[in-house]
Amino acid sequence: MMNRLTLAICMYNAERYIEETLRSVMAQTMQNFHLLIVNDCSTDSSAGIVEQFFVKYPRQYEIVHFEQNKGISYARHYAERHASTPYMMFLDADDILKPKAIETMYQKITSDTDLM
Repeated sequence: MMNRLTLAICMYNAERYIEETLRSVMAQTMQNFHLLIVNDCSTDSSAGIVEQFFVKYPRQYEIVHFEQNKGISYARHYAERHASTPYMMFLDADDILKPKAIETMYQKITSDTDLM
């Protein structure tokens, strides 16, 4: 089944949080989504932590690195333009999802005609 959802994580200097956030993403009951990580020119080891995480826990993901810090609004706008799926969700780099969060939100947005 083709991905119809992009989960975008925009991060800047999130080395203290990003691994726990990614663990919560990997624990989701629904895994059929495109994972897009926008690295807003982090000056810490955030990007390396992400790459090492997916060496240990393989999963399809895409990471985009900005060459200069643009801010969260620009990063989110970039993610919206870059996504090729009809649905999109954002997750902050320091957020922890409950295991059914993506499945529950996806079911809601795809079943509620008022949201289409």
